[in-house]
Amino acid sequence: MTEIICDRCGTCCRKGGPALHRQDMDLVRSGVIRPAHMVTLRRGEMAYDEARDEVSPLQEELVKLRGAVRGSWTCLFFMPAEIGCRIYNSRPAECRALSCKDTSAILGMYDKDRLTRRDILADNAELLSLVEAHEASCPYAPLAELGPRLRSDEDAARRLLEAVRLDLSFREVVAERTSVPAEDMDFLFGRPLTETVHRMYGIRVQRRGDDLFLAPAQAV
Repeated sequence: MTEIICDRCGTCCRKGGPALHRQDMDLVRSGVIRPAHMVTLRRGEMAYDEARDEVSPLQEELVKLRGAVRGSWTCLFFMPAEIGCRIYNSRPAECRALSCKDTSAILGMYDKDRLTRRDILADNAELLSLVEAHEASCPYAPLAELGPRLRSDEDAARRLLEAVRLDLSFREVVAERTSVPAEDMDFLFGRPLTETVHRMYGIRVQRRGDDLFLAPAQAV
């Protein structure tokens, strides 16, 4: 691949960290990129598709670099003051391919050979079993048909809240019974449903005492 000369404007870094591909596996193995640096966007989760310029459900999961702060996608390795990258010489394949002047290279690799949690955890059966258990108990697929009914169907709202509670409970049990660091949870189990339902349904999950309830996004 021809080396791309970066203009150091920082635009791509502020828009979000890259998805990881099989070419990036050495960065994971060497510890340049660790689980705490990654977030998994799960199959069925609503996500922005840069190639199609639309928000749609993911057909397959992807693992990407997380944002520097919660609620922002600005890459955690971006250095705003210097407009630089903390791992520039070991940056992922998408970063190497991206050119603002010609996006053909990154679009050509965009949805090909993406890394998954199964790839990354191939040698860790214990963590992989936790990932698979979470996927089995908290999948996105059953939630897809709830969105249009949430504001008029109490049963749909109840089912969504049950899914949110199960997702939260699963994470709490893992935190209590294993040595998995809290900062690795978004890689292992994706972002909590309490966060992702906002984009999926335009609602917020809020707490009232020890319970959860749904509220329109504008009410927050």
